[in-house]
Amino acid sequence: MSDDIKRPELDLFELKKEEINASSLLLSKENAPKLSGFLDGGFGNPGLNMLDNSFQIFYTVGLKLKWNVFDWNSNKKERAALHINKGIIDNEAEVFKLNTNIELSQHESDINKIEELILADNEIITLRKEVLEATESQLRNGIITTSVYITELTNLYEEENRLITHTIQLELAKSNYNIIQGN
Repeated sequence: MSDDIKRPELDLFELKKEEINASSLLLSKENAPKLSGFLDGGFGNPGLNMLDNSFQIFYTVGLKLKWNVFDWNSNKKERAALHINKGIIDNEAEVFKLNTNIELSQHESDINKIEELILADNEIITLRKEVLEATESQLRNGIITTSVYITELTNLYEEENRLITHTIQLELAKSNYNIIQGN
């Protein structure tokens, strides 16, 4: 099993870090001077001259410069808060990876145990078949009763059912491992 984690939560952590980087870039532009222009105009009676009672075209044009020279260290504090938030997100991502790796190793050990159980089940089934052949021979020769033979046959079917159960458990454990891994 590989340890490559492809969970969407990791993408979310990366997007949060990108958001913090964009906020930091926005903060760096916040104290830059801003120049804007405006134009306002119209046609009316009276125009800008209130004494002239006729329809006139009027307009106003201008430029506006805004520069926040002193921000009283609020920009610096916000940058520090963003830096702390970025560290928190990094820690959360590492904790998530660690917990996911722990969970993956637990599922991997479960898979190994179930595979060992399947090997043991196969050996037991082989032995049960040999015992069933011997009891079948004894039943034909009249040494044992039918109930003893049926008991051995039932034991064989129980072991085969146990093998099927362990096979299903193995597939379930493998699919859970893949889900946790993000595949």
